[in-house]
Amino acid sequence: MPWLPEIEILKKKLKKKFTGKKLTNIEFYKDSIYYPQVKLLENELANRYILNITRKGKYLIISLEGGNNLVLNLKITGFLRYFSEKLLINNYTPMILNVDNGYLCLQNLSLRYVRSIPTIQLRNHPIFKDLGIDPLSDEYNIDKFYKITKKRKGILKLNLLDPTYVTGLGNYYVDEILFLAKLHPKREISKLNRLEIESLYSSINRVLNESIDVGGSSREGFCYHDGSKGRFQNNFNVYDRQGKPCPLCRRNINRIIVGGRGTYHCENCQK
Repeated sequence: MPWLPEIEILKKKLKKKFTGKKLTNIEFYKDSIYYPQVKLLENELANRYILNITRKGKYLIISLEGGNNLVLNLKITGFLRYFSEKLLINNYTPMILNVDNGYLCLQNLSLRYVRSIPTIQLRNHPIFKDLGIDPLSDEYNIDKFYKITKKRKGILKLNLLDPTYVTGLGNYYVDEILFLAKLHPKREISKLNRLEIESLYSSINRVLNESIDVGGSSREGFCYHDGSKGRFQNNFNVYDRQGKPCPLCRRNINRIIVGGRGTYHCENCQK
């Protein structure tokens, strides 16, 4: 499941390997109901050099000469793999980018999440307009985070999962963040005080950066373009650890349901 740390790592890996390479051709799975739509991308993007690879929230942006950008949202299940030999185009591998002497294959993702956006429209494009603060960006600071947080209402965990508040936080990242901040997932976000908001802010920083340091998390088969995997799932304090001792107080980790999501926390440490 790629979330913000995994997309950030993937962006850096792809940028290092493919910047300056030529995207000679793009092939799409013809049986996809989105084929007529994405087929138009071939004329816009083929035979172009890759100028840069960036990220906005969970969106991966491959910028090409000529003023167009291939924009991908890998959602929860998608990933990219690079092979020296071409794979079979099918529903599991719906798009293949022919890049110089290899093939960058999109896997396990609907073509509905693939689009071309002109550079002139990129900054203010509708798909980006509702994205919340990016905790890996330069704009992420405690003053802005505090101001945005004080405007929120509702259950704390559900707010953290809302990309219009903070972008790119998946279920297990939120559980780990709340444990580190010592905040109960069902707290009312509007009732957090300044110190609690500061703790939440620093915990988001710490968890995401710790994940990046160990290559992100590889769950549900996720891997990077070169087949490598992350190890952050081995460092979970509470997620998927129901009945195991809390690393702080040694009481058992509890599992509850919050907004339909399995939620792991310590009733003793998180208030």
